Amino acid sequence: MSVSAPSVAAPRRECRGLRALDLRWRLSAGIGLILLACLSLASVLAIREARRSVALELRAGVSAAAGHLDLTLDLLDAMPDPAAGAALRAWAQAYAGSRHLCIAVADPRADARRAADCAPRAPRRAPDWFAAGIVGAPAAVERVWTHGAARYAVRIVPMPDDEIDEAWSDVRGVLVVLVAMGFAINLLVFAWLSRSLRPLSQAVAALERLRDGQFETHLPRGGTPELRRLLTQVEALARQLAGMRQQNRRLLLQRLDVQEEERRYVARELHDEIGQHVAAIEVEAATLVAAPGRVDDAALRAGLGRIRTLAGDVHDISRRMIQRLRPPTLDALGLVASLESLLGQWRQRRPDWTLQAELDPDCDVAADELAIHVFRIVQEGLSNVARHADASHVAVRVGFGEPDARGRRALQLLVADNGRGFDVHLRAAGLGIVGLAERVDALGGRLQVDSGRGLGCRLQVGLPFTLRRT
Repeated sequence: MSVSAPSVAAPRRECRGLRALDLRWRLSAGIGLILLACLSLASVLAIREARRSVALELRAGVSAAAGHLDLTLDLLDAMPDPAAGAALRAWAQAYAGSRHLCIAVADPRADARRAADCAPRAPRRAPDWFAAGIVGAPAAVERVWTHGAARYAVRIVPMPDDEIDEAWSDVRGVLVVLVAMGFAINLLVFAWLSRSLRPLSQAVAALERLRDGQFETHLPRGGTPELRRLLTQVEALARQLAGMRQQNRRLLLQRLDVQEEERRYVARELHDEIGQHVAAIEVEAATLVAAPGRVDDAALRAGLGRIRTLAGDVHDISRRMIQRLRPPTLDALGLVASLESLLGQWRQRRPDWTLQAELDPDCDVAADELAIHVFRIVQEGLSNVARHADASHVAVRVGFGEPDARGRRALQLLVADNGRGFDVHLRAAGLGIVGLAERVDALGGRLQVDSGRGLGCRLQVGLPFTLRRT
């Protein structure tokens, strides 16, 4: 008989941002963000260092050129006017190859402020955002020199573009190396995570198979120690669920066997006992009916007496069957009276027993659904003693235990004997203990079996107590 596993709704998946990615991509994205932050910080530090370096370089160049200009002007004071002007322009032309400076000599009355003389020599290669961070060049230095009737304006203008391009080349190389290293690190980490987390995907697939009722699963042993422990626990869970399914099937078959046994008992009683008695009553009645006026009073009374005896036997058989199916005293007189009636029947059936009973009268207020289970547990316990224990003394106790921290009381049951005992780990499944354990577990109770070879058996049950509805 196949039992289909209950359908389980698929978990709702989040589809927003990183939540839609699996663990590998989320970790990779996190590492990428960290590397991007580190790259941004490195860029800021590189720009600050480049700015300081460019400023020092330009300041030093401007300062050196200004000092050289002052010395040159002092020397040119001794020269005649046309030669001094030509020498000054020749000195300025000597700086035309300088990458960091532009020196312009002009007439201050006409074009001393002209910027065309110091225009950038070539387009700047560095991006604007980098150049904007490098801004901080020193101010231009200007000297006005009068020599005779001539006046000259000499301007030393710092030209940071070449220095910025040089700094950009250095910083760009560092940034390219950092980006390449970050990409390589992220790629290696992603590959390592894919390999290391592969068992986790297999564990998820195994759990999905468990959800579908497929408990035969074998998982790899790779991955991190945490994943290995997780896989071990998943396999243990699969084995436990497989064992529980086998146990459920065994209990189901056992329950079906019990039902069939009860049906065979009822059929046998109806056929062998009640059927024969009803047939005998029918024969007796037919005999009396077939001979009207020819049967004297003595024979009539004898026939009616046999019919009455047979009817009483049918009544006894019916009462015994009803008692086995459900004790009528349980509804009419309560739990304690039903247990006393059950114990009385066992005293008649087993006169070799010394049957001691302690029944708390307050148990009669138990709910009907609890009372029938208590009755069946005691009934099954005595049946186990009769079938297996070979005991001479049996004790039955039904009462209340001590209240717990919340003031709730539990119903305590005890069936103990001084029989041969057994090993509870080896033979419990064959002694009806599994059925009792299933019943007690369904009631939210606790079952404890203490036994040993030659030590008898103590069956103790604790059940949550519920009052009868009024």
